[in-house]
Amino acid sequence: MHLSLKITAIALTSGLVVGILGAAQPVEAAAQPVAASASSMLPAAPSVGDTYYVDNSSGSNCSDSGTGTDPAGPWCTFTPAAALTLGEGDSLLLARGSAWSQQLAVKMEGASEHPATIGAYGVGAAPRILGNDSGRGIWLTDPDNAVVTGLDIGAKTESGAGALEYGVLVEYTSIGHENLVLEDLSVHDSRTSGIDVHSIVATMVDQTVLDGLTFSGIRTTHNAHGIRVAQDADIGGLSPAPGQAGEKVFRHILVDGIHQLHDDGNQPSPADVPVQIGVGCPDSLALINATDVVVRDSILDGSAGCRTTYGTAAVFLGRLQHVLIANNMIVNTPNTQNSDMVAIDHEAYTSDVTIAGNYFADNYGGAVEYLAIHGELDFSVDNALTSNVFVNNGTSNAIPYPGDGAIAQIGNGPIVRGSVADNLAYEPNGLLNAHLSGSTAGLTTSNNVLTTAADDIFHAAAQYDAKDSRWGYEHTAGTTWSSLPYDPSTSSYGRDGVSIDRFDVTPSPTASAGITWTAPSSGVISLRAFPVAHTDGATVTVTVNDEVVAEAEVGTAGANLTADDVSVRDGDVVRFAVAAGGGEISLAPAIAYTSQSDSTDVVGQWSFSVAGDAGGWTSTVPTSVRRGVVDLTTNGGTTTLDSASKLGLSATASSSLRLTYYNGTDATEGRIYFATNNGGSFSAKDSVAFSINPKSDTGRTAGYHSVLIPLSGNKDWKGKIQQLRISLADATGSFQIDSIELAKPSESGWEFDSAAGWTQNPNAECASGGTASADPVVDVDNTTGAFSTYADINWLSTRMQTFTVSTSRLAQVDFWAYQEGDPKGCLYFRVVKITDETTHKGTTLFTGAVPPSAVSAAGGFVSVYPGLTGLDTSATYGLQILNPYVIPGAGTYGVGYSDDASKPASGSGEYYSVDNGGIWHGPETSRSLKFRTYSAPRIAEQDANAGFTPVAVADGLAGSDGGYEPALRSPSSLEITAASTRYIHIRMNNPDNRQVAYLLFTSAADPTFDRPGDGWPVPEETGGKGVVFALEPGASFHDYTLDMSKVAGWKGTIEQLMIEPGFRWSYRTNGDLGAVWTGKIDYVRLDPGTIDASRR
Repeated sequence: MHLSLKITAIALTSGLVVGILGAAQPVEAAAQPVAASASSMLPAAPSVGDTYYVDNSSGSNCSDSGTGTDPAGPWCTFTPAAALTLGEGDSLLLARGSAWSQQLAVKMEGASEHPATIGAYGVGAAPRILGNDSGRGIWLTDPDNAVVTGLDIGAKTESGAGALEYGVLVEYTSIGHENLVLEDLSVHDSRTSGIDVHSIVATMVDQTVLDGLTFSGIRTTHNAHGIRVAQDADIGGLSPAPGQAGEKVFRHILVDGIHQLHDDGNQPSPADVPVQIGVGCPDSLALINATDVVVRDSILDGSAGCRTTYGTAAVFLGRLQHVLIANNMIVNTPNTQNSDMVAIDHEAYTSDVTIAGNYFADNYGGAVEYLAIHGELDFSVDNALTSNVFVNNGTSNAIPYPGDGAIAQIGNGPIVRGSVADNLAYEPNGLLNAHLSGSTAGLTTSNNVLTTAADDIFHAAAQYDAKDSRWGYEHTAGTTWSSLPYDPSTSSYGRDGVSIDRFDVTPSPTASAGITWTAPSSGVISLRAFPVAHTDGATVTVTVNDEVVAEAEVGTAGANLTADDVSVRDGDVVRFAVAAGGGEISLAPAIAYTSQSDSTDVVGQWSFSVAGDAGGWTSTVPTSVRRGVVDLTTNGGTTTLDSASKLGLSATASSSLRLTYYNGTDATEGRIYFATNNGGSFSAKDSVAFSINPKSDTGRTAGYHSVLIPLSGNKDWKGKIQQLRISLADATGSFQIDSIELAKPSESGWEFDSAAGWTQNPNAECASGGTASADPVVDVDNTTGAFSTYADINWLSTRMQTFTVSTSRLAQVDFWAYQEGDPKGCLYFRVVKITDETTHKGTTLFTGAVPPSAVSAAGGFVSVYPGLTGLDTSATYGLQILNPYVIPGAGTYGVGYSDDASKPASGSGEYYSVDNGGIWHGPETSRSLKFRTYSAPRIAEQDANAGFTPVAVADGLAGSDGGYEPALRSPSSLEITAASTRYIHIRMNNPDNRQVAYLLFTSAADPTFDRPGDGWPVPEETGGKGVVFALEPGASFHDYTLDMSKVAGWKGTIEQLMIEPGFRWSYRTNGDLGAVWTGKIDYVRLDPGTIDASRR
């Protein structure tokens, strides 16, 4: 939800980044010993420099009093090394198989041709650096021309926490440094950061601290941050323009072949954690304050895996320029119940960032997010998303965090500018979206291919060496290609100087190398690749059965290779070949089926899955059938698309028509005409009007929409349906139809010609205080004597008084409260039964509130009426006091308290929370609040419909009487079978420009609506009985199609629905609680999402 500006992630003052922000095929963890290797960037000459050895293993004959330069007499510890300055060609080598619980700190001042090196020697497992009192594994200050390689850094404590704060901490205190290489390292279990390279020297905007930084072959797991690069000091002379916004602190960064798996800080499941622990897990790769950056050939799997206050992302980008992120896999960024949860976060001040050839799959919040939330001086320009593969990203919409789909622009700051082109995607939530007041007006789209199933997409890196993979690996020294053998020791295929691994293809001087794909079926495909040369370039050619379809000379900037509408037969071979004599090429090609050879449509269904086959439909405008859609080139006026005649479809077998479409026009309406065996010639009486979403820069801007059109309400829809016509009014441009399907929903929904049992509460932000019972009797009276006052009940700050009952009934609670300023929001009370004596949490039995007008500045008692029965006189109950709807700075509620141990409730316990009840602190010694409780001989029946009245209906539209947070509720006892209702269509407008709405529901198994949970950020609502969807701004109506099959609680029998157009409590704190919702709902339709089985 992007509740914070997260500017600390790119802060110009010192400090660690603490405010950042289903599953793909899991990638195996790299747990093998780390082998030493020389840096390709800074080759070390063994004839230059001194070598020092450290070995504390038994029999090593070690001594810290020696010179350490003889492997037969090494040092035992790192203590002597602390006095060293490793100069030109010098090396400090640690013995394999050994381990130290000690910080390694040494000066490194090598030369460009002969770097200073920290590495490993001997045989066995990589040298290990474990926990120590400093909290740092390796600490380097101002290294120049330095290489650290071949080590294992990190350990866990007995409790399972990380033993180190930092695995590798590199700190720069002056400008003008060059060349640091960190390679072949395993860094894990760090509580703050696995590898942290930062500057603490104040600079001017054009000054560079480090030129040349390489991360290569690094494996990270269970860290809070994986790898972080940032300036943690002031930058002078900043201006809001590319290249002048702090991007030059670090230059020429290469991230190559890293593997990050489950960077979660060793924290519990986010579902079990109410608040951020430590620094959280903001990201696995944070790149800030840099220019000329390349990230390639890397895997980030399950990154940023713990609860984090300001959001999580596998890759965080801030204050960057000239960046290439190519041929990586970023998958399974998990649900951490906070904002973002994305693969890549463009946070702020980014320019010329190209993201190409990557594979994004099953990232919970979305794949790529462009934020515009940091004010008018922010910018994100000249960016590109090219030839990537997107599969099932941002598909969950559990309250309160709407999924982004593949790509999202978030926030209403300066327009984000760039291009989205040539991507392959299966994205049910859309390829490109604009949420939370965002706009995609500055993002151009072209030649993106959307498939109808995830299985239509094949990606070489994602399916590398997978069972039954269609990918192969070959070489040739002439015209005949032959398969390469697999070498499990290197996880690569190779022979005679040719090598192919998951991401890289290396030909020999005389032999070409190729990745092949063998077609599993006939059809039409699109091909994508973005090869990038490591150093020396090469010719890359794409062939189908040896016929060239694409070719490019590839350098270090990469090249985009595409081919579309390529027909293949079962067994045809597509080859991506790197020519002999070329250099090592990063290459991760992808292929997608865009059309099939044969249709699998059932009667009453047209999916246009066969290229060139319109299924008998004809139009008055030019049409084409490709990529699974029929594309109408409309030119104004009335556009029609007619089915074949003599369909002979049973009207009783179908009551509705589902149209799935992309609208590249401004058209908003159309009509379905039908002809029956009783005659008719597409007349007005034999037609039904429908509405469609027009082209827009907000909401889902690249992706398909669907509309369910009820037809059976027309009295002439009977007998046999012989022909259908789809008519569009005033459409100019491309209108694409993905599918046309006849359906028969088991429940029809509501068109709001009348209230039809729907009710509304215009002020759901102030819960009912309950119904008073007659003849209440005081049970606990904690009101006599002296009390002090204290005001801190405000948003996240809450209090709780525990108490017991002497009867099984709780009729009333009187609570003494006052207000400072004008709190605006209602004062809430919750009664919970404490079931966990450690966390002081339990089951919520009652939630009620009183309006601000009931609470005076002088203070006094306010009353709520829980009306509870069946209470346990041996149990402990809690009265929580909270103010979840807050305008910052407006005011605060206060309580009366006493530390007098003689008070009746002083021994029960008073607690406080600073994170919305996530963690309760206390009990505070002898403290109790001023309150009293009542029983009653008979508890009054509580009104579940308190505050609700029939919805206001006019002109077929349902609305509310106004209020900040209206709730519109369906009749109860709907008895909707969840399994036969996949989609809910809600058509509504948003004249007040609310950012989100919620659809909540109850079920036979769980008959209460979910409520916001405890903790911060506010967690997903535990019942899973609701979905959040981002609203498009404006007075125009929009159809929102909600896929309920993705909602955890949508199962069994659904009893009631409720729509709330606005943020619920604690989700936002900067709204105007005096604002009134003036929107309307046109319809709510229930859609089975399938073709009736009787017609198959």
